[in-house]
Amino acid sequence: LVEAYALADADDEDTFAKGCALIRSNLHVDADKIETAEDWARLYNEALWLERWRNRNRAELIAELFGEKRR
Repeated sequence: LVEAYALADADDEDTFAKGCALIRSNLHVDADKIETAEDWARLYNEALWLERWRNRNRAELIAELFGEKRR
């Protein structure tokens, strides 16, 4: 049963489902309740920005911890 709902590892597959997961995870919004494509696109871009911001901060923290200097 779990395999039936598995998302593809490739970034360019299952993009809508992955976008919904990103919205749920980062913004705590139920993607099933988003009413318009415009709202979904706005929320997706906010969630994507937040994910990139978190990853950038995490990378900077790791670089600081291990003594790597920013270029």
